[in-house]
Amino acid sequence: FVGLMLLWLSAWQAEPRLLAIEQFPLKVIYLNCTPLQVRIAATERHRNQGMMQQAAIPHGMLFIHDNPSQVTPMAFWMKNTLLDLDIAFVAPEHRIKAIHRMQAHSTDIVHSDGPVSMALEMPAGYFAQQKITVGTRIGWQPLSDCNQRQQ
Repeated sequence: FVGLMLLWLSAWQAEPRLLAIEQFPLKVIYLNCTPLQVRIAATERHRNQGMMQQAAIPHGMLFIHDNPSQVTPMAFWMKNTLLDLDIAFVAPEHRIKAIHRMQAHSTDIVHSDGPVSMALEMPAGYFAQQKITVGTRIGWQPLSDCNQRQQ
């Protein structure tokens, strides 16, 4: 019994604590011409935690690789995630290649269906509400013709 207790205690203590969402860098990205504040998950620890245990989602979360030029398949699940989310997988040319709905607490894995450079998670329904579709550009700067579009 004592051996089992020690094993359980060591496993419990080894489990990493969740980071406060404020510890994820906050940046502005652009969906075509529209600015959007997102939390950045650029480290393995940030990517593994994602939006787990968040009761409210005031910002989206952008998942990027350690090396920004890296392009690999990505996969996500919603274990320990309290709210439904939408995820947009972003192709290397910085355009959305697929959007999927993910259900809270689901252990179903959602795959990018090929190499991607980023993934953007937003509250469920955000992309449809904002008319963000496959082909929308995601970048660190607005499109060069944004001023002309607004006139």
